[in-house]
Amino acid sequence: MVNRKFKINLGNINFSTLKTDDDIRREAHRILPNVILQIGEVAGEEAWNALQKAFKGSMFKPSPPSSEKQKFIRESAQEYKRKISSKEKTDLENEIILELRQSLIN
Repeated sequence: MVNRKFKINLGNINFSTLKTDDDIRREAHRILPNVILQIGEVAGEEAWNALQKAFKGSMFKPSPPSSEKQKFIRESAQEYKRKISSKEKTDLENEIILELRQSLIN
């Protein structure tokens, strides 16, 4: 299972179209790339904050422009998307399937 500290944003899903397990799997597969980017963005933001904390009090400029932060986060997300293993993708897709099923029950 993928270890996360945040809730996946499943996006705009028409739950009324999810009638079978195949429908749920297909939807999970469809939204997987966006979920992978979300995870990469969260990791990028955590890395950015850790770097800023480490640089505080040093001779480096502690507060670069927010555009640099956004660029760093975007690049981190893309890098995560490129490097995620097949097993991690499968685990994440299975987690999305569980969340979709849970949403259908509630």
